[in-house]
Amino acid sequence: MTKEVDEAMVMEASKLEYAYQGVLDDVTQGEIRGVDTKNNATGIAKANFENGQYTMTATFENLPDPTGKDFYEGWVVRKSPFKFISTGKIEKVDGVYTNVYVSGDDLTNFSIVPFNYMIGRRRISIIRLKCQDIS
Repeated sequence: MTKEVDEAMVMEASKLEYAYQGVLDDVTQGEIRGVDTKNNATGIAKANFENGQYTMTATFENLPDPTGKDFYEGWVVRKSPFKFISTGKIEKVDGVYTNVYVSGDDLTNFSIVPFNYMIGRRRISIIRLKCQDIS
């Protein structure tokens, strides 16, 4: 279920105990296709499945603000059998880029990568999960 992230969603997600979490690292090495992160973009991604609900939250630091109609989008990816699901547009809530995704499906066998910068229909990988399951 993808919907616009708001303060209430972030507050609710922050109360959860997460079974999985990982550090997100900048993979641009500075600038890629005009998007300059200065190689400083970072983040934390967390996921959990409890009481029939999968919840994934990710927060980011040092992301440049998108321009025009560009935006950031998150994904969860399963390698085998291959499948990917958009976790929606990453929203800025209280000055922090945040992605919250909720599903009735257990997606804990999916990786929380990558988070992309969307320029029109082109995706640029900006930040990816470095390690997983740091419970």
